[in-house]
Amino acid sequence: MRWEKELELIAAILVLFTGVVVQFLMVFTIFALVMIVICFLIAVFSFFWAINRWGWRGCLGISGFYLTLLFAMLAGIWLYFH
Repeated sequence: MRWEKELELIAAILVLFTGVVVQFLMVFTIFALVMIVICFLIAVFSFFWAINRWGWRGCLGISGFYLTLLFAMLAGIWLYFH
């Protein structure tokens, strides 16, 4: 039970770190796209893992956190390419 919370914290740190790295390295488009895909996969995996673990009601805070990061990333991508 304890390792699940640690895994959740590690996933959140990875998502945040990946977002920061993407912001600083947007000049390198291919690298930025790879990092965006990794961040997207982490967010989607965490979202569905939370639903599977706690159900819809129990994971609202966690899934909301990851969805907020995901939408912020998508907005950054849209602003970068337009």
